[in-house]
Amino acid sequence: MFNIKERLGQIKLKTKLSMAFIAILIIPSLIVGVSSYNKAKTDLNETILQSAKDNISILDKIVDDELENKHTDITHFAKVLTQGDYNPEQSQNVQNKFDQYIQLHPEIETIYTASSNNQFIHAPVGKIPEGFNPLESSWYKDAVKADGEIIVSSP
Repeated sequence: MFNIKERLGQIKLKTKLSMAFIAILIIPSLIVGVSSYNKAKTDLNETILQSAKDNISILDKIVDDELENKHTDITHFAKVLTQGDYNPEQSQNVQNKFDQYIQLHPEIETIYTASSNNQFIHAPVGKIPEGFNPLESSWYKDAVKADGEIIVSSP
């Protein structure tokens, strides 16, 4: 077997120079390329993650603002509606207010209220299932338990 010095001695100078230039040019280029790729990959991942966090933060703010606006609207209705509004003469007035609210807020699907004497006013006006008793609904029971506090329940 030949040792390394003997093998290198047999290689022509042209080949040795070519190998040296290739090693000098390609190896650093590969190192720079790989490290640049890894840095770009890390930066892109961080940018995407930060963008997602920013979008979630914006969405959270929008949802909070919408819920706060609805909380204000509900508080207003709770203050202006009284037991007397459920009598036949006044219920149409409440119905008109609810209809107007639905028109002004297209994101609201339904608005309704019920009294302890089983009066039920809702908008938009639609068919109520026969035998429907709002006093037995979970939303009514939860609202009574909340004792004046606003609740959020399943539709």
